[in-house]
Amino acid sequence: MGWKKLQSFGSQREVVCEDAFYFVENKGVCYNSYVLAKADRETFEFQHNFARDKKYCYRTNEIYRGADPATFEVLNTHFAKDKNHIYNLEGIDKKVDYDTFEVLDFGIALSDDREHSNPASYSKDKNGVWIMEYYSYKPTLLKGIDAETFKAWNASYAQDNKYVLWHGKRLKKVNVLSFVVLGRNYGKDNKTIFCQSEPLPMADYHSFEVIKGAVSLAKDNNNYYHFEKVITEQEFLDLLKHYG
Repeated sequence: MGWKKLQSFGSQREVVCEDAFYFVENKGVCYNSYVLAKADRETFEFQHNFARDKKYCYRTNEIYRGADPATFEVLNTHFAKDKNHIYNLEGIDKKVDYDTFEVLDFGIALSDDREHSNPASYSKDKNGVWIMEYYSYKPTLLKGIDAETFKAWNASYAQDNKYVLWHGKRLKKVNVLSFVVLGRNYGKDNKTIFCQSEPLPMADYHSFEVIKGAVSLAKDNNNYYHFEKVITEQEFLDLLKHYG
C-alpha cells in the first residue's frame, strides 16, 4: 500500500480498512489522543499502525528505540522490519528468524460489510508457522505445523498436510484431505460437521448450511444453531435480525 503522508495541519485523516488514526493539529503529530512529542511533522509518514519520520520509527504513539527509518519497512498490520530486526507490535521480535521470516497475509481481514473482523494472522520462518491473533502483540509458534504445506483458508481456519486448525487449535478426528470450510466458525470433512474446533454431533450432515453474512448462525433439517448451541426458530430469527 505504501507510506501515507499526513494531511494539512488542523485536519484529520483516518485510513479506510486500517486501524491507524494519525493526524496533525497545533500540538503536533498525534495518534488518536496521544501526542508524538518527538515526531517531525514535515517528514512524518505512516502505514497501518506503524509510522516513521527522519529520526524515529513508531508503533502507534510509541517509538521503536534504535530502529532505522531509512530501511524501516511495514510487512503487514502486525509486523515491520529494518536492516537489523523484525518488529512486532510490542518491539523487537527476538524469537523469529530475521533471514527467513515472511508474513503470509495482510494481517487484518474485512467482512462482507467491510467491517474489521478479528482474524488469526500467520507468518513463517525456518522455525515453522507463527500465529498472531488480532489483539495479541507477539506471535506464537504453532508447534508441529509444516510450513511448506501450510495454508490459511479464511480468518479462522488453516491447515497443513496433517492438521486442520481453528485459530491455531487442532481439530480432533478430522479427515484433513476432505476438509472444507463452510464459514469462519463452521467446517466439515467427509463425515462430520465442525463448529470451530469441535464436532457438532447433532448436525444433519447432508442438510447443514451456514447462514451467509451471519457468522454464528447455521441450520439443518432438524435444528437451528448459534455456534454449537441448538436454539429455537424464534431465537434464530431474532439473532438474524441482529446481523441486519
